[in-house]
Amino acid sequence: MPEDYKLLPGGIAVEDEKIEEQQIKSILTGINLPLQFWDYELEHFDLRNDANSKRLSAQDKKQKSIAYELTKKYIENIEDILNGGTISMVSSKGQEIEANSIIFRGREGSGKTLLSTVVLKSALEFSHNVYYLPWTILYDSLSSYENVEKVQMMEYLFHYCDLLVIDGANEYAYIDNKFFKMKLETLFAYRLTKNKPMIWTMDLTKVAMSEMFGPCVLSFIRSSFMITLPQGVGSSDFDKELGEIEYE
Repeated sequence: MPEDYKLLPGGIAVEDEKIEEQQIKSILTGINLPLQFWDYELEHFDLRNDANSKRLSAQDKKQKSIAYELTKKYIENIEDILNGGTISMVSSKGQEIEANSIIFRGREGSGKTLLSTVVLKSALEFSHNVYYLPWTILYDSLSSYENVEKVQMMEYLFHYCDLLVIDGANEYAYIDNKFFKMKLETLFAYRLTKNKPMIWTMDLTKVAMSEMFGPCVLSFIRSSFMITLPQGVGSSDFDKELGEIEYE
């Protein structure tokens, strides 16, 4: 970073003494980041308690620590990732796994949005071509071939964003839709081909994923780091029957 620049909270590099607070707000608004997420920082991710401030078990603390360390490592290498690089993690079985995308999986209040938006803000130091995309907007935009302008907007985001965060995928707001499934396949296929990173948060079981998504989306899921966060508000355990990889 040039000497006459400084790093502001959220990872935004700006020229010293030449930017107003309003300009910072404009940047965060431009990437579609909701106001309530602007002040999120990695240290706000509670490693000891759940969303109801109850103490976590030793296993849940370990899982949250893994999510924290993965996020930290991703942020430390964000410039390389934006330029096509990957990071590696070692599984509990000693296997080294490389990826450039992360899926944070958990119930409401588990911290997945906090982690994903912290990553997104860190990317602003190197690119303003990043975007926060709620799952509900993605689904609505691709739900009908008549939504020409909305479909074109989604195509633009998937094709040109250096980093895309898709937040909040769940099955409750989902109705089986062939057009949506087809368009989502083509968009994910493009990012896979171009090796463009994404952060995706979801509240989905493995069974729901297999029913909702086609082969390209499932390929993305398999090629990403997937971290299941300890459960949040109103939660029940996720299924483990498909052998999710655990990391050390």
